[in-house]
Amino acid sequence: FLDEIDGLDISLQGKLLRVLQERQFERVGGETTITTDVRLIAATNSDLEETVEKGEFRKDLFYRLNVVRIEAPSLAERREDIPILVKHFITKYAQENGKAIKGVDSAAMSFLQGYEWPGNVRELENAIESAVVMCSGDMITSDDLPEHIKNRAPEEVLVRLGTPLSDIEHLVIEATLRMTGGNKTQTANVLGIGVRTIHDKLRRYKEEGREIVLPE
Repeated sequence: FLDEIDGLDISLQGKLLRVLQERQFERVGGETTITTDVRLIAATNSDLEETVEKGEFRKDLFYRLNVVRIEAPSLAERREDIPILVKHFITKYAQENGKAIKGVDSAAMSFLQGYEWPGNVRELENAIESAVVMCSGDMITSDDLPEHIKNRAPEEVLVRLGTPLSDIEHLVIEATLRMTGGNKTQTANVLGIGVRTIHDKLRRYKEEGREIVLPE
């Protein structure tokens, strides 16, 4: 498996083409020709045809590789996979770090599903690994997520069926505060409630150990 095949040096592209066409190669420093029979899978996150047009990738190698083509949608286009991937990565990194983490709360999941994930699954995996390390309880909360994910407030707040109304309220207020840059007056206007109500709820969240902490 060759990942990011578009980054392969042009001189190495010719050598790879020979291996694919003639099924032969020599080891570095060796003189004996070795015959091989392999199936090669190559991946890229760029437009390889455009790279060919720019002269940065050999056309003959492109057509040699482009036998069976599978186009995988980005993570942002298959958000329904995010909870499944999150569960998998939590299990993986909780075991590695010796932690008993059950999952993520609804607020954290909303941020994860609302983020665009330009780095796709790798970025999600790194975010969950970081959250597992930061988590001090048995559930990952929004406080454990990397700041750049929380700072991009989702336009839609996603919640699971069965989520308590108090948790949904907390989630909506937190997302709106992040959207307004922490401006409580704007948050109150967006939500159609009084500023005093916002202050009262934030004070109660702090007393309950669910304080909403925004970056300065």
